Amino acid sequence: MSKHALSCKNPLKVHFENANRLYQGSLRPLLEKEHGLSFEEASRLPWADLKRTALRNDDRLIKTLLLAALVPEVESLKNMTPQKLAALNHGTIATPIPGQEAATVLNKFKRWAAAAGQIKIREGAGQTTLAVQLSSVDTEQILAKAEGVDNRRNRITKLKELIFKALGQENEEQLFYTTEFKWRGTPRRASGIKGGLPAAALGAMLLHVLVAGL
Repeated sequence: MSKHALSCKNPLKVHFENANRLYQGSLRPLLEKEHGLSFEEASRLPWADLKRTALRNDDRLIKTLLLAALVPEVESLKNMTPQKLAALNHGTIATPIPGQEAATVLNKFKRWAAAAGQIKIREGAGQTTLAVQLSSVDTEQILAKAEGVDNRRNRITKLKELIFKALGQENEEQLFYTTEFKWRGTPRRASGIKGGLPAAALGAMLLHVLVAGL
């Protein structure tokens, strides 16, 4: 694809530049280090040389996954699994036992993912998928870091805070509280004791308070 064509499509251009930067600055050096052979050195070896072939085949795997990240709408590149990636690179993956190509691909990417955080391996629902993150912001890493904050205890604390704020109670630590409200046009006053409630009950209470105030 020409640079002129890319310049007309800014989002694609940005993705392409991110992909090229990732490949040149991280993934390509990673392959060279693993194989103990630079691409420049490989180019001086015979085409069928075993070292050159091994480096070239792994490079094809990386580039196929990068292509899938660039054009995710292409059906054959959606939800890239080790099996699909092996099939797209048929004949380039050497295994001691036939039929183990997908397992070999997965092991390779697990090894590479440990060195390059942009390579993502998602396991779940009986299927493993491979992906490359091209955006400059690693949202998955941000969410992973938030797991220590987003837990049941903190959620309940936040629900309590929202409930008593909706009730006009500023001192959340006090044991007894009194709140005034209108019920069917008549001023009312209610007192209560703050105690432990399950998250589901707190959520229902918050919803009731908010709806009643509408």
